[in-house]
Order: sequence, then structure tokens, then C-alpha cells
Amino acid sequence: FLNAGWRSYHAAWIYQRRKHSERVITFAEDAARYWKRANAGKHEQAYAARLKGVGYRLAGEYRAAIDQGMIAVGLFQAKPPNKFGAELALGDIGKAKSLMGDFSGAESDFKRARTMASEIGDKEGVATYSADLAAIALETGKWVLAEELSKKALSLSHVVGRRELIALSNMRLSKAILHQGKPREAL
Repeated sequence: FLNAGWRSYHAAWIYQRRKHSERVITFAEDAARYWKRANAGKHEQAYAARLKGVGYRLAGEYRAAIDQGMIAVGLFQAKPPNKFGAELALGDIGKAKSLMGDFSGAESDFKRARTMASEIGDKEGVATYSADLAAIALETGKWVLAEELSKKALSLSHVVGRRELIALSNMRLSKAILHQGKPREAL
């Protein structure tokens, strides 16, 4: 049943890429059931909760997404702790809060996730959460901060080779510079 749980988990991520929220939630629930039957550990339960939260976020059910993310963070932080998993779940919570318009809460979660990513040497995570923080700064009109965070995210994105993050950071950097009244620099 352990392998069946992982197969359901991976299938759910495929549906996440396709934006099929119902299938993500269904496969996350299947993974949780298989792992329960296999007497799997807390980390597997955490992965299932995190993924279910991602499905809820896709469905626009942000409160449920946050709740599942919090369950995942708690399970990931159980002994022995899985800081990488907790970091990812915090990032998911931040995304849901951002979509709800809770920019202060999202900023807090992204900062915590970025700190965890830095502590474990996850450069891609640091780049991602810096980009997420830049998006929050743009949403809240903090143009100089958005520029600084976008530059940091852009630099790290080049190091880790994430093209989509490079493009996103470039776009956010341009917007931040444009809002500061420097259109030539924004090109």
C-alpha cells in the first residue's frame, strides 16, 4: 500500500499541472488512505495533507487550503523534522493567503518559508519565496522593496536555472521600476 500511496500522490501532481482541482483532491485522499493502510509515517500524511491543500487552492477554497497546509506543517515538523516539507507547505499557505487578499499573512508565511529554505541550502526555495515576496510588495505598492526582492529572485533563478522564475522575476522587476517612474530602466 505504501507504493500505491506514492503512485496516487504522483498522479495528483500531474492533475495539479493540468489545473484539475477535483482530481488533485481525490488522488491526495487516495494517497492518504493507502498510507494509512500501510501504517506509513507522519511525513507521508503531511505530503497528502499538503497536496490536498494545493487541490483546494486550485478550487478557490482558500480557507480549506490553509487548514490543510497547517496540518502539513505540523506533521512535517514532528520528529524527525522535515524542514523541506515544512518550507513547501508554508509557501502553499502563503499562496492561498495571497489569493484571499491577506497580504500581511502571506508575507509572513513567505518570509518563514524563505528562512527555512536558506537554513537548509535550498536556493530554488529562496528564489521562489523572494519572488513571492516581490509579488506581495507589488500588490501593496512597495515599489522599491519589490525591485530589491525581484533582483534577488532573478539572480538566484539564474543560479538554479528556473526559466519560468527568471521570466516572472524580470516581469516583476520591470513593474517595480516602472511604478517608480523610470520607464527606460524598466525595458
